[in-house]
Amino acid sequence: MQENELQFRPAGRDDADITFKFFEQIQKLHADAEPEFFRQPVKDVLFREYFANVLKAPDQHIAFGCLDDIEIGYVQYFLGTSPKTIYQPERRIAHINLLAVTHEYQGQGIATKLLDYVKEQATCQGVGSIGLESWAFNISARACFEKAGFRATRGSMWLKL
Repeated sequence: MQENELQFRPAGRDDADITFKFFEQIQKLHADAEPEFFRQPVKDVLFREYFANVLKAPDQHIAFGCLDDIEIGYVQYFLGTSPKTIYQPERRIAHINLLAVTHEYQGQGIATKLLDYVKEQATCQGVGSIGLESWAFNISARACFEKAGFRATRGSMWLKL
């Protein structure tokens, strides 16, 4: 990685294109591997509405990791209260929905810094744990998350007919 320190900035209304760049990278990876579960990325009305709704939601956050004012990493996360259900108590949680690093910066610790950023935000809000999902085929992402201290607590299984 370059000598310059990674800087973080929140996404704004004018960041739909840069957000789509990261979304497209991750979504294509998932759609190619599991087309039954994921559609190919399209910058359509569904994406634009989703992006606008994330920006409006007080518990949803998007942050970019930047070097020299160039976005090289992206993290979208929830930081709020999970409501009480018949299964679990109400609690403050953080949950990472999407994390991506541009191809040329992968393997240089950028994802770890993005995870550390979310950890810091969660800690400041009194949150005791962070969740995320990772698909079994995405071995490099799973290795990154495990290296950062994440541990599997449940699994999802499907039978294709």
